[in-house]
Amino acid sequence: MVERWNMLREAAAASGIFSLPEETSGYCTFTKEMAATNPAFAWLRCDGEDVEDCASFLLSHKILTRSGSQFGADPRYVRVSMLDRDDAYDIFVRRLSSLK
Repeated sequence: MVERWNMLREAAAASGIFSLPEETSGYCTFTKEMAATNPAFAWLRCDGEDVEDCASFLLSHKILTRSGSQFGADPRYVRVSMLDRDDAYDIFVRRLSSLK
């Protein structure tokens, strides 16, 4: 999961029109250390000035996500599953990083 998050962060940075929340960490009571969290879903924000509905924008580029409005959030946000098959996730990251 760490590798997938790193790939997503790099793709969002490469595109220049997406942003992700800051990386968070928490205390692990098992290892007694601070550990970064790598959730199974990511909230991606479309920062493009002309994008009002991020899910529709991404769908037009063959990227399927869930709109933030389905979760009571702004439609400029989408929820992305980090649990897809490796080949599907790689295609997603390539498509995302190619958007400018």
